[in-house]
Amino acid sequence: MLPVLLEALRISMIFNLTGVILAEMYASRDGIGHQIATWGENFQMKQLLAGVVMIAVIAIAFNELVRWVETRCSHWRT
Repeated sequence: MLPVLLEALRISMIFNLTGVILAEMYASRDGIGHQIATWGENFQMKQLLAGVVMIAVIAIAFNELVRWVETRCSHWRT
């Protein structure tokens, strides 16, 4: 059951991360989502790109970490 749960965790984190960032953009006064929204409104493209790249790197790192754990736990599957 563990490989199936890890796969569900990996897929659901895509939506969770997107939801958190969007919520921060519209409803918070602090956070990376708020900063990205502020940089976009002020046309600060260097900072905006850096924030988006940072979120992308975090998402890819988490995805690959869970994928690695998933392969370690499912070595018995064919």
